[in-house]
Amino acid sequence: GLKVALIEKHLMGGDCLNVGCVPSKCVIRSARVVGEMWNARDFGVNIPRHIDVDFPAVMERMRKLESCALVLAIMTQRNVFKSWGLMSFWVTLALPATTL
Repeated sequence: GLKVALIEKHLMGGDCLNVGCVPSKCVIRSARVVGEMWNARDFGVNIPRHIDVDFPAVMERMRKLESCALVLAIMTQRNVFKSWGLMSFWVTLALPATTL
């Protein structure tokens, strides 16, 4: 058993969770649903010609997915710090109020 610490100064989860991978995949998935609906007639499914996209609802779904991913990340880590850290040696990590 090695010790692991999750340290994040600002938004827990970093760029991937907050502005990169997770948000973009969520919006892409919503766009794919619309694309599938546009092609539904090719599969014998008749839908209205106009498809209404509720972008605020898409963004709300994205925020829920972000928070679920963040909760999962925190639940799997026993050492989570919202702070900054300084690596002093390979085996010691100094935080403002804690040393691991």
